[in-house]
Amino acid sequence: MDAENSLNSNNSESTALMDDIYARRLEGKWVHNGGYQIEEMLGEGGFTTVWRMRSRDGNYSAGKFFTSDPKHLKYFSRELQLLMRLREFRFEENAKYVMSYFDHFSYIDFDMQSGITRNYPVIVTNLLGDSVSDLLHHLHRGLSLDVVRRLMKQLFMGLNFLHSHGIVHGDLKTENLLLTKKIDNISGNDDINLCISDLNSSSFADKITSKMVGTQEYAAPEIVLELGYDYKADIWSCGCILYELLTDQHLFSFGDDSSDESSEGEESGSSYSGSESESESDSGEGFDWDTNYQHLIMMEQVLGRPPSKFIRGGRDYYNSKGRLKHNPRTDPISLLE
Repeated sequence: MDAENSLNSNNSESTALMDDIYARRLEGKWVHNGGYQIEEMLGEGGFTTVWRMRSRDGNYSAGKFFTSDPKHLKYFSRELQLLMRLREFRFEENAKYVMSYFDHFSYIDFDMQSGITRNYPVIVTNLLGDSVSDLLHHLHRGLSLDVVRRLMKQLFMGLNFLHSHGIVHGDLKTENLLLTKKIDNISGNDDINLCISDLNSSSFADKITSKMVGTQEYAAPEIVLELGYDYKADIWSCGCILYELLTDQHLFSFGDDSSDESSEGEESGSSYSGSESESESDSGEGFDWDTNYQHLIMMEQVLGRPPSKFIRGGRDYYNSKGRLKHNPRTDPISLLE
């Protein structure tokens, strides 16, 4: 889920709940002047639901329905703008590794019982399969080296397409890398291909206004420290994804990481229980201070001391000697063990 998109008020939570109730009534309906029939919910996020849709000529696509809450219109508008910009370059070789824009429309739903009208903005894209995260959970292990090489090459080609057109993704993770087929329809390793999806957190590189974006486990140090970010943050996320593809574990795993169900996960990558942290301050924005502190400890365990520019910019976390305030000594760990 996009780090910017938490619902902060009771009113917003109520609106989101009602939207969820009405959104689930979409199955089977014809929308966009009868252009698409909604068949099945494929997934949901903090303020979106994604549905498989069939057009009258029998072609399938994915419809991303945004909540009717006006405050979320900016996310719809931003993602639509980015996808429509990328559509101008759809004939480039690397375009196939990023989800494609097909259409957009507004679905108006009137509920007779309550007398309430709701307006759902919708973005239509190509229909893809399960996520890479789903594939890892399905296998309960990391992928073979050949498959990892294949997927990482495709990931970098897709990322090159985004970056070459001035777009920073901002939330690369295995959940946002979709396979081109459902897992049950994959015939072999050569049939495993990916596509970058979900541009909710993406921005044009010259128009980035937020310092916080993305998902904690994949966040670059400049995001954790709220120093601002650019293309390099996506490259950091790719490194985290590479480790996950090989091991089926997060490189940086937190004590409340629900996706890590096996005890072996504590022996892979870097993990932190939170018992060492004694927070003295809270940024009040973005990720939680304690979690950020845990993250910085794990980064130092794996990579050593950070560059001086991060230390200078992270005064909430580092002391005058450039050491983490509550853990001046961190024992390095090997990822090969």
